[in-house]
Order: sequence, then structure tokens, then C-alpha cells
Amino acid sequence: MIRAMFSSLTTMAICMFVVGCSEQASQPESVEVPVDTPAKTSFNGEEIAADGYTIRVPDGWEIVDEEKTILSIRSPLEDGNDTFGENIRIVRYPLGRPHTVEEVLKRQKSDTGRFMLIGEGRVDEARVPMTWMALTPQTPQHDKDDRVKIDFMTTQGNELVVLVAMAERNAWKRYMPIFREIVSTFQPPSHQ
Repeated sequence: MIRAMFSSLTTMAICMFVVGCSEQASQPESVEVPVDTPAKTSFNGEEIAADGYTIRVPDGWEIVDEEKTILSIRSPLEDGNDTFGENIRIVRYPLGRPHTVEEVLKRQKSDTGRFMLIGEGRVDEARVPMTWMALTPQTPQHDKDDRVKIDFMTTQGNELVVLVAMAERNAWKRYMPIFREIVSTFQPPSHQ
């Protein structure tokens, strides 16, 4: 249910972006994300490919078969009390014409609906230009609604490619270094 909600939000935002992206883009401001005790993982995992895209999957993370995605990966549960495996899905959307990552971010931020922007920035160490924005519901309606969605975005020609990371609200800052590390290994077909 939460995936459907975030997929709908992303789809709606992309549609609005495609219709109204004639505005001049400005550089996104980086927001310092304070990190609690980082989640632990090893990056000796394998590099995997799907539809020409490659990404390195950390040890212990599993590949999940999910509709409407190029690839989905999920973290292991941290302990017996953990009920949500943080995850990243790779999805792409047609844009109609080429856009910069900055144009995409500006348009996405202009209409977040019932969600609030809680962080944004760039992934300078990424293989391709990548920006991110973190959203969470302004007023969670139930326990499963208390999550943070981090969209790591890049453009490839006439397509927007989004690495959608999901984490519990109390864990997203701990997972940001891992998400950034994973995202930095992402390589689209045009860059291989």
C-alpha cells in the first residue's frame, strides 16, 4: 500500500514535471544530513545488471522481483524488532525531451502534495550527475505511513531515472551513507 502511494506520488510529480518544465533551473542547495550511528553493511557485494543498468549490491542485501521497476534491492532486517527492510528501486520515466537533473529537482520540489521536503542534495561521488530529495508525509495517517522516501535522480537523454530509496523515519539518516554508496555505483547503459 505504501509503495503504491509513493509510486502514485512519483508518477504524478513526473507528469507535472513533463508538462511544466519550461522554467529556468537553478542549482539545488545542499542540505547537511546529520547522521546518527550509521547502519552497518559491507560493500564487497556483487555488481549486478538489469536492462543495461548496473549497480553494486551490498553484502546481505537481496534482489527483489518487483513490477514496474528495473531492479529492486532490500536490506536485511537489523534485529528481531526490525520489521521493515530499507530498500532501493530503480525506475525510469519518459520525459519527452532532454532535461538536466537540476530542472528535474526544481520541478519535483515545486509540488510535493501532502508530503514535506526534509532534505536534499547532490551525490558528487556518483558516476553520473545525481541529485536527491527526501520526502515524508506531513501528517502520517498510520504506522506504515511513517516512512521517508529519498529520490535519487538523474536524466539520460529523454528519460528520468530515479533510484527510489525507502526507510523508516527513525532510520533514514543512518541509511543515507549506505544509500549514497549504492547510488554512487549506479551506471546507466549510456555510460558503460
